[in-house]
Amino acid sequence: MLVLRNCLFALLLRWAGAISLPRSATSKFFLQVQNVAKRDIAKIEAVASDAVAAVSKEAKSARVVRLKKEFDTSWENNLVIIPCLAVGVTLYRAWSHIETNGKPDDIFTARDADLREVEISRVGASGVALLRRQSDRHTGIMFAFTGIMLQTIFLYFIAVFCGQRIAHEVSYPGDEQIPTPIALLFCSLFCNTLTCCASVILGLKCWSTTAPDGYQKLHETLVILDSFVIPSVCMVVGALYLCASNGISSLVFNSTAMAFICSINMQIAGLMSWSLSGHGGRAYQPSNVSIKDSENSTLYANYSFIASIVVALVTLPVSWLCGIV
Repeated sequence: MLVLRNCLFALLLRWAGAISLPRSATSKFFLQVQNVAKRDIAKIEAVASDAVAAVSKEAKSARVVRLKKEFDTSWENNLVIIPCLAVGVTLYRAWSHIETNGKPDDIFTARDADLREVEISRVGASGVALLRRQSDRHTGIMFAFTGIMLQTIFLYFIAVFCGQRIAHEVSYPGDEQIPTPIALLFCSLFCNTLTCCASVILGLKCWSTTAPDGYQKLHETLVILDSFVIPSVCMVVGALYLCASNGISSLVFNSTAMAFICSINMQIAGLMSWSLSGHGGRAYQPSNVSIKDSENSTLYANYSFIASIVVALVTLPVSWLCGIV
């Protein structure tokens, strides 16, 4: 404003004939006004530059704070890389032992006794190595790897949540929570354990089935992870997760989440079943696998029923002692 005012004043003087000032004096006055304007502009630019830098720094700090609020980057969450590496290395070593012989469209025919054809969507990762066509088998193995990694990540974060919940209850034992009906909690624990036991029974059948030549090692690894390790972890971690529910709605949501995690591989295999449904007039169904059905499923079902009741009865008092319920 000061520079503009001085320029206007000088123009008025020159328009009026500068009264008593000579022409040289008027030019000198214009030069002084120009120098003042340059200095003021330099000052304004410096102040503006500092203001822009300060605003940019504040905006960057605000973005970092907002990012930390929206995305949890704590060390507990970053440690998910450890179980992922453990599972990934195991799967990679099993994949490296594959000995592929023949053409991609070669058909495998199982020779075991007491075989039963089952849709691949009902078996999941435990049966992808038993697919009859080699190209379909490789695709199914890649899908199985993806499903197992997803299950590992889900289970890790559920385990971290349960640990944080136990630590919170120990540190702040007086916090009030919405009570969860014990009967409904018992039913949820019972169903979660029964679902995991069903995966184990299916794994026993797949374990006794002979895989195609060169795929036995990979088949055993997939069965161990998909039918024994992951259901066992789901049984323990899922029980704690269900006990950590806060009210009926939270318990129903957590029960649904555990059922979803246990069936991830079957859902992915179900997508593959649709892609293999058109078998081009061949005499076999490419989405079916042959499973050895020599195991006594009824006996194992009775054991699973008893185990589900025992797990539910034991988990409730243990969770109450830990302060979760």
